[in-house]
Amino acid sequence: MLPHRLLVAALAFLCACRPGPLGRAVQPPDPTPQEALGEPVCESTLAYGEPLVVDAKSSVRTDLEAAMQSGIAAVAYDCRSLRVVKTCRLPGRYAFVPVSPKHDVVRIESTDEIRANLPGIAPGVVSGFSGELRRGAVLELAMTTVGKLRTELPPVAPAQLGAGCHGVTHFVSSAQVGAFALEVGTRGAVRTAAQIFSAGGEVESSSSRELESRDGDPAQCAAGGTPASPPTGCSAILRVELVAPSGGAPAEVASAAGLVQAPPPRNPCPDSMDFTVGKCVPRQASEPRLCRASDSADCNEQCLRNELRSCVVLASLYETGTGLVKSAASAVQLRQKACDGGNAEGCAALALAHARGEGVERDLPRAVQLFQRACDARDWFSCRNLGVLLRQGAGAAPDPSRAAGLFEQACAQGVGHACNDLGAAHERGEGVARSDARAAVYYATACNAGVGMACHNLGLLHFPGRGVAASEPLAVALFERACDARYEIACNDLGDMLENGRGVTRDLPRAMALYERACQRGAPIGCLSLGDVVARSGGEAERALALYEKACAGGVPEGCSRRAALLSRTPGGAAQAAALYQRACESGDAPACGALGLLALEGRGVARDEAAAGRLFARACEAGFRASCTALGRLHEEGRGVATSRQRARALHARACDAGVAAGCVALARLDGEEAPDGAGARRAFAVVDRECAGGAQDACSVAARWLESGHGVARDDPRALALHTRACDAGIVESCAASSRMYSEGRGAAADPVRAVMLWTKRCDAGALDSCAELGRHYALGLGVPKDVDRAVSLARRACEGGSPAGCTALALHEVAGRGVPRDLARAVTRLDAACGAGGEPRACAELGALVAAGKGRPKDADGAAALFERACDRGDAGGCRRLAEAASRGAGTTRDASRAALLFRRACLAGDAAACSRLGELHAKGTGVARDPEASRAYRALGCARGDRRACRP
Repeated sequence: MLPHRLLVAALAFLCACRPGPLGRAVQPPDPTPQEALGEPVCESTLAYGEPLVVDAKSSVRTDLEAAMQSGIAAVAYDCRSLRVVKTCRLPGRYAFVPVSPKHDVVRIESTDEIRANLPGIAPGVVSGFSGELRRGAVLELAMTTVGKLRTELPPVAPAQLGAGCHGVTHFVSSAQVGAFALEVGTRGAVRTAAQIFSAGGEVESSSSRELESRDGDPAQCAAGGTPASPPTGCSAILRVELVAPSGGAPAEVASAAGLVQAPPPRNPCPDSMDFTVGKCVPRQASEPRLCRASDSADCNEQCLRNELRSCVVLASLYETGTGLVKSAASAVQLRQKACDGGNAEGCAALALAHARGEGVERDLPRAVQLFQRACDARDWFSCRNLGVLLRQGAGAAPDPSRAAGLFEQACAQGVGHACNDLGAAHERGEGVARSDARAAVYYATACNAGVGMACHNLGLLHFPGRGVAASEPLAVALFERACDARYEIACNDLGDMLENGRGVTRDLPRAMALYERACQRGAPIGCLSLGDVVARSGGEAERALALYEKACAGGVPEGCSRRAALLSRTPGGAAQAAALYQRACESGDAPACGALGLLALEGRGVARDEAAAGRLFARACEAGFRASCTALGRLHEEGRGVATSRQRARALHARACDAGVAAGCVALARLDGEEAPDGAGARRAFAVVDRECAGGAQDACSVAARWLESGHGVARDDPRALALHTRACDAGIVESCAASSRMYSEGRGAAADPVRAVMLWTKRCDAGALDSCAELGRHYALGLGVPKDVDRAVSLARRACEGGSPAGCTALALHEVAGRGVPRDLARAVTRLDAACGAGGEPRACAELGALVAAGKGRPKDADGAAALFERACDRGDAGGCRRLAEAASRGAGTTRDASRAALLFRRACLAGDAAACSRLGELHAKGTGVARDPEASRAYRALGCARGDRRACRP
């Protein structure tokens, strides 16, 4: 920094110096009363000011720079002086916001102007120089501005200031930086900035040379700096923006549709002065002036006098209802007046009103026209907003290239949101070349300008290291900065980092506090995150439901899904869950589509509809939720709601498996095991299933348990099979609940415990699983684990059937066939079974209906029709259907006689748990019918049939 020479009292003797530029002065105007008396024009309670600091003592400038480096600088300011209160500290930081270099000349022509604009000059010096000012001397200030140091000031009430802040009147919210030269000139000779910067030594008197003050080098300013700091040799503080405690700083205000509303005009001068040409000047009583934003009457008077900036301020008062009755229509009329008069700020505000439909009918094409008009008048906020509408194609044809150009133009002029938009354009490749590195540069500029969204966007780049160095701690710091700037989505993401200990020490209480803040301040994603924490903790289900409801109502589909998941596990909540899943699915939440498909498949909360389930699974699968791919694959395996196709099923399972979905890998292994049930193929398949089970895939545990029961691909192990079935049942897999119930009833894998089997079914039935109610009814009908109670069995079957469960209707039909607990009615039973087999897709219904048709009961005898029903049941996974089809194939009843096919079907039925099928397969191995003769395999399968309850297989 060059030596700073202050104005001194000796300036009063300039008239005695050798003639120089001052000798060419023109006759000055008469002094004002304040000048004649030597009194400063001052207002110590000024809420907002923008004084120059180029005249301050080097010690004051040093104190100011030091204060701004360690926190938010606090000062005591009026037009008499500016003093840094070094003992007052407010947490915060200043960040550099670059702009394209600007060259300005400010001419100070009176003592009033010196006092209002250069508070660093001592009053005695001003008084001594007043005579020279009257004889034509002026102070000429040349400035080259390259950017701002700015911070986001939190609201601070005066009562909140600590003891060290005594005397503080203002905080520094921003500071212009660059280079300057302060010179003495004459009123009649107007010089350019370049002339002033190069004029050192032009004034010959020693007193005049004492006036010279300069810092920085314009040549260095042209060299350019970085997005984070000004150029070397061009970082002098030129002007500071001051705000009183709780006064707030002028800032870009986010508005609807992503548009930005510029702050209304503010007068940084004392009441008797106006701000023009970069300085405060004495106001002429006869001239209109910019009103005080706190004085609606004054604004109204000045607007009536056609001071158009006052009309804009008055409009903002009407818009907010500050001191006036709130009226959007009145605000529009005032802005229209200002715009018609050529005021760019009025056109900008009027454009926002048309874009938002506030006080006027929403008209996006008109908004585009008005933003263009204001942009042409160099209102840079309007250039940015015009870019937003062109990017969106709102009010005009989409034009991403032109939008990016407008963002670049506004960003260069210091509009922070425009820099963020330009960063997003580079990140997405919209109108410009895609570049994460360039995006990071613009996000950093916008973040430094106080745009919280930009800090968040930059953090999202640093988190994985896209275009910038990967750094979780830096991402945390940026999220915190964005959160502090009131971008609440960043508060949620900061909470996520704290919850999981990523880039920062894990701190769940603080994470929850951040989620709560985001939730309460309009970021529904915070409600979702907090709901997840509460739900995982248990015991606060109602609070979790309320948080999910708030997230759902706020437009977060996952909130609807999470609430649905909780409701689906409560009695009577399935219908509400289905409605919420439907809402989330329509909003694009793929997992919700998959969950709704499961409800449709089971007939819980919605009518049972396998075709609808297939469509929902397909939608979720294509949207990237691969678990639904394998669910759809199962439907294709069994021909439920979709065409039967093992090839299509295999492709879907492979798609899910390739995406890391364990169920897909399990399903592939299961198909391999069924198609190659013996030898190395079966062992490889079991190894896959067992591995996935160990990794937590409960459906894999169910498959592994079935194979352990039958010795398929592995040595038979009933205790382990029971343990895995129980584990899978606890996870909600109905097939394993049935299997574990059966094993407890039969005493396989553990001591016989039919009571525990009943408990398993009761638990599922009470939770609303109607198919489980039907199975529980079967236990009451047979007296398995409970006293035999046919009436209770019929009641449970009827409840399940009337609730839409095809399994319940099948059970009720079998009671009607046997006349147990209800009158015997074969015709009605056949009708129920037909419906359950057809639209309901219940495989057991198909198998039982086939048995009636084969015997000619309730319907004419039809071997072909019966075989078709058996095949349909078998294809859908029913063990009894596979066994009956195997019997038909072995006899040639309704289908081609084929001993090999019969053996394969008996094996499939045995693996699915059918005791009689195991016994029959043992007989085939004993005789070598359709399979190789194998006495050892025969004994093993007969033993399995015996253990499962087929008494014929127990005979020696």
